[in-house]
Amino acid sequence: MSNTEITREITREITREKVEEWLMQFHSNQATRAIIRKINQNSMLDIYGIARSETHHSKFLAWLFNPNESHNTGELALRKLLNIAVRRGIEQNNQSEDFLWVKKRVLTSATHSSTSASNVQILTESYVESQGKKGAKGRIDILIQNVELGTEPINIVIENKIYSNEHDEQTTTYFEGINKKFPKPKNINIFLYLTPKSNWEMPIQNGPSCTCEHFIEVNYQDILTEVLTSILEEPISSATRIAIEDYIHCITSPSIHSKNYNSMAVDKETNEMLKKFWDANEELILAAINAFATSGEKKYKGVNEVQKAITEFVDNKDYTKYSINGQGEYNKRKLVENVVSLIITKGGDVMGTLENLDAKCPNGLLRSEDSYNKDKSRAVELEYNGSSIYISNQWGIHNIPSFIEAVNEDNTIDLLIEPINK
Repeated sequence: MSNTEITREITREITREKVEEWLMQFHSNQATRAIIRKINQNSMLDIYGIARSETHHSKFLAWLFNPNESHNTGELALRKLLNIAVRRGIEQNNQSEDFLWVKKRVLTSATHSSTSASNVQILTESYVESQGKKGAKGRIDILIQNVELGTEPINIVIENKIYSNEHDEQTTTYFEGINKKFPKPKNINIFLYLTPKSNWEMPIQNGPSCTCEHFIEVNYQDILTEVLTSILEEPISSATRIAIEDYIHCITSPSIHSKNYNSMAVDKETNEMLKKFWDANEELILAAINAFATSGEKKYKGVNEVQKAITEFVDNKDYTKYSINGQGEYNKRKLVENVVSLIITKGGDVMGTLENLDAKCPNGLLRSEDSYNKDKSRAVELEYNGSSIYISNQWGIHNIPSFIEAVNEDNTIDLLIEPINK
């Protein structure tokens, strides 16, 4: 039974006694109490009244990404940031020349850790002026200069948006201003648009939600999952650990000073709490969603979106299996893994073939060693010429068709993928 059907059934059977029973369970269950305890524990930034201040978040991130700062974790945060940029850039089909240059080096190099700490400079509120006729001016939230990727220095621009939306085509101004300040061919410039959007709200294929298509949209969930948690796994000082843990609590907890009381990211602990909260209060939550969604009032539009998302998640599962040259029966993950294994076995220009497939897949095929080590559940390691190749195992109805089409159309691969009808 889908969630839509469940809510309809609940609505038909709802009584005052039933609501009272659900509310008693809600107030008494441990899952509810755990969530309440967490949101009532304020971070230091919230105590100071700056938990949702873009300026203060930018200053913290500038400290975090600076390899010369007191956290003493060197270039770790910068390397993780590059991984995020490449992954999100692939998802959003970023085709800028500078991004493709960075993408190639991050994905094909196991040693993109050669950042020269002595040359890196990080500025907040950095002034720039565009090349346009109007001569638009602005201040970049975070500017990271002279990050060495291999032998080439790159500059990373971060526009940080927590509550405010882009205005006056800021990203276009910053893009033009930075390329004016650090012109080609001597400079490689990467542009990031940082938001607190959840992963399911992040743009796919169509580029970022800002005006300048050269920007890559990333979110605070990326910063939490790939940067902050990685630092906590390092042998860091107690002062650094306290600072990082408090910042994590800040972005994963609602703020009393925020406009909409939302968190900016979800940590693993909170995620587990929310799962238990759902399990304990499922009937009450679904009944409430359905009541709001069917009310017809425009102010409940957000609830309609929630109901739609739940229904699509439950009802739109695709379990199609595939054969390779008429043999086997593979789900999507195993299909990709076996195709890549066959390409490796065949030999020839293996990396050229894989990079070509990577370019034709919306979310990419290849992954870096760093991203694999961070989350082995999202990639597969395969052996090639005594070293390793890492490929994505995140395949669904949104990206598997592109992979299948690319394989079937490549005559050099000589493989035919077909769905199995059952």
